[in-house]
Amino acid sequence: MAQFSIDNPSATLPKLPVPELQDTISHFKNVVQPLFGTAEFEACLTKLDHFATTDAPALQARLCERAAHRNNWLEEWWNDYAYFLNRASLCFNVNYFFGFRRTQQPQAQARLAAILIDSALRFRDGLESGSLENDSIRGKPMCMHQYQYMFATCRHPGESRDWTEVYSAEESRHVTIAHKGRFFALHLPTNMTTNKSDSDRYTAIRSIESQLQAIIDTAEQLDRSKSIGLLTAALRDDWYAARECLSQISPENAASLRILESSAFLVSLETSAPATHQEFSLGCHCSDGA
Repeated sequence: MAQFSIDNPSATLPKLPVPELQDTISHFKNVVQPLFGTAEFEACLTKLDHFATTDAPALQARLCERAAHRNNWLEEWWNDYAYFLNRASLCFNVNYFFGFRRTQQPQAQARLAAILIDSALRFRDGLESGSLENDSIRGKPMCMHQYQYMFATCRHPGESRDWTEVYSAEESRHVTIAHKGRFFALHLPTNMTTNKSDSDRYTAIRSIESQLQAIIDTAEQLDRSKSIGLLTAALRDDWYAARECLSQISPENAASLRILESSAFLVSLETSAPATHQEFSLGCHCSDGA
């Protein structure tokens, strides 16, 4: 199997093709037909036929010209208009979630979280070392460009457009822990890497477990109105204004935000126990927002 390279994740793949104009028009007809009544759809087809013989050929030529000078003609537009320019809350509108099946043998929260942290870090090591195999479906290689944003990446709120920052491996050797409305920086043991023995890794997992358990045992519930987590669920313009204010108030705030945002990933130690799929879904989306 070919190996994935985080420095050149799409090296073996062809560039994203531009659909033929007639294919785009046919696809558009199929997509919009359920949205209209008979008369409305006929009016839409009339306008579409006019567009296909007037402006569409010139626009198609411009799109082909753009594609000739880029590996992916769509990526920038997709990121901007589907994500970064969207000023709605990320909760429900953008973020997705999935869950794990229950473990066969129930595990304490701190133990299970430590094991998951170890698994995620081993996957990250595979990405950075180039030992991860390329994704493929039915023998065809898949683009893995987005894998480089899996860890140590933060979507920052902007005044009118969000932007993504990827932090160096040296700066992101810690994990953010969220618990009871508070945030903690968990600095990882130096022996938690894939090239160490199983006994070393087991010792590292136990060390993380003990730190997580200390957070669970000692952290006091923060008043919901004082949790910075609420701001990240707000409209993006509101979060931008709040983040700018927090950063300007004191250097300590700016430094704390930097630690949060540069972490390898975030682990939320929830205190709730959802009993239904609906409660589980809400918990994964935003819980109480804090």
